[in-house]
Amino acid sequence: GDVIDEKVRKIVDLILSKKARDIVVIDLQNFEHIADFFIICTADSSTHRKAIIDEIEEKADKIGISILFSDFNPQSPWNIVDTGDIVLHIFEDEARKFYDIEGLWIDAKQIKIKEE
Repeated sequence: GDVIDEKVRKIVDLILSKKARDIVVIDLQNFEHIADFFIICTADSSTHRKAIIDEIEEKADKIGISILFSDFNPQSPWNIVDTGDIVLHIFEDEARKFYDIEGLWIDAKQIKIKEE
């Protein structure tokens, strides 16, 4: 199986605990001037997006990440949490299809996370 960066794994565990779905990790370590990893997930609503972001903000210190930028906008169907080397993208379904981050980074290694 794929070996996932420890901090990425911890973030994935947190968002799984908040029922984020369709989680994909994009490994960007071979690309310059960008984060090392993107984590992309889907949420059902603005309430769900907020719950995921709140969880990460609350547990950041505990899992050893620092948040440089966190953006919760209930009106926007796409929110970002940026820790510098890892950027989490939280989408609702339609926006995720529209922006198609996975498609943009088709040349990067992509790991689909299995939900328990």
